[in-house]
This record gives sequence, C-alpha cells and structure tokens, in this order.
Amino acid sequence: MLSLNENFGAIFVNVDFKNRVNILSGLSGTGKTLLFSFLSLYCLKNHLRYSKFDSSDLMNGSGEELLKSRMNELSKADMICLDNADLYLNSTLFNELIESCANSMIFISLHYATALKSNYQDIGVYFINYCDNKLKTGV
Repeated sequence: MLSLNENFGAIFVNVDFKNRVNILSGLSGTGKTLLFSFLSLYCLKNHLRYSKFDSSDLMNGSGEELLKSRMNELSKADMICLDNADLYLNSTLFNELIESCANSMIFISLHYATALKSNYQDIGVYFINYCDNKLKTGV
C-alpha cells in the first residue's frame, strides 16, 4: 500500500508497507519516530491529510480519553501515526480506531507488537532499522 524509497537529506528511506494497519515494533532508538517524520513529509509532498498522536499529547490528560476525543479528527486523515502507543493504546481502543478510521492508513509504534489484539485481518507487523543513514523495514 505504501512504498517509500528516497533520500531525505542525508538519510535514505527504504520502507515498504503492504497493510492498511501497520504496527512498527522495536525498542527505543530503532527509528520508529524518525520514520514518522518522513511519513509526514511524504503526506505534505503528496497533498495527503496527516494526523499524529504521541506521548506529548498526554500532558493534557489521559491518553485513552484524548485519543477518543480526537477520533473524529483522526477519521478524516489519510494517514494516522500513533507514536509511543505503549503508553496509551489498549486492544479495545485499537479496534475502535480501526473501525472509526476505515479509510485511513494507520501506523502505530510499540515496543512489543504482541501488546495489541484484534480480529482485523489487514495488519502488518514491521521492525524498523536505522543504521548508517539508512532507514528500512523488516518483517
């Protein structure tokens, strides 16, 4: 559904996502948040609506409550990125997001992909690797 193979300054991004819902798994420092920056640039370049939710949003209250309150806004985006979702996303809210944002491509960064459960079929789990100024996906 999305292949991105291009240079962004000194960093070459080579990612290939085949699913509508994409879980980016890996420990801190593997490039998940960096990838979100490139996805936002991709959306800007291609005139796509982009929405991001991350741990900085948690300063204004409970992550679950805030995410629910922004569900209408998120549903209008072409691409949604949820960064550091371990801090606020549970399986119930995950399934609600998938249903509410049926026309959006969703990216969720987690330390452990097994943290979320769903019966939805179009979910891919990807490991992100940033090394030697190259950012790429692995399955």
